[in-house]
Amino acid sequence: MKKRKSMPIFVILLILAFTITGCRNKSNSKDVVIECFNKIQQGDFNEIGEYMVDFSQEDTNIIDDRNEIFNEALKKLEYDILDTTQERESVEMNVSITIPNMLELNSRMMRLSVEGIIAGNDIESEEFKQKLKEGIGLDSLDMVSSEIKVNLKKVGDKWLIANGEEFLDAVTGNMFENIKDHQNLGARH
Repeated sequence: MKKRKSMPIFVILLILAFTITGCRNKSNSKDVVIECFNKIQQGDFNEIGEYMVDFSQEDTNIIDDRNEIFNEALKKLEYDILDTTQERESVEMNVSITIPNMLELNSRMMRLSVEGIIAGNDIESEEFKQKLKEGIGLDSLDMVSSEIKVNLKKVGDKWLIANGEEFLDAVTGNMFENIKDHQNLGARH
C-alpha cells in the first residue's frame, strides 16, 4: 500500500492562522464609530484621536484636571446609529446623539468660577474644584439631542472618521473649540 501525499496539518493550520490574523486587522466602519463613542462614554475622550483621519491622541488630549467636569458630562452621551450608506472607500452614517447641554455646563462653570474668584477662593485648589462639581450639578443639566453625519474613509486597512472637527464639535455640543481655548488659557496661567 502506497502512502498518499497530503499537505501536513501544520501547514494548513499556519495558513489558517495568517488568514484569520489578516482579517482581524481590518476594521469595520460601524465598529470604529461604536468604539469611538464607547471611549467617550468611558471617560476616555482624550483617546479618540486614533479613530480619526489627520488627528492623533495628542490632538484630542484636551481634557485634563481643569476640564474633568466636561469629561464627566460627556460620559452621559447616548447615541444610536440610524442608517449607513457605503460607497467603496467611504461610508456615511447618520447618528442620533444625546448629550448634556454643554453650553449650559460652560455657563454654570464660568459663573461659579467668577463667583469663586470674587470671593477670594483659589480656583485651582482641590477644595474649590469639588465645590464647582457640586455647584454645577451635572445630573440637573438639560439633555440635548441632535443628528450628525459621521463620514468615514478607508485608510490602509482601517476605517477612520474623516470629518473629525465636525464630529468633535457635535459630540461636545459645539464646545470643542471652547474646551481647547479653556485648556490653552489654563496652560498660560
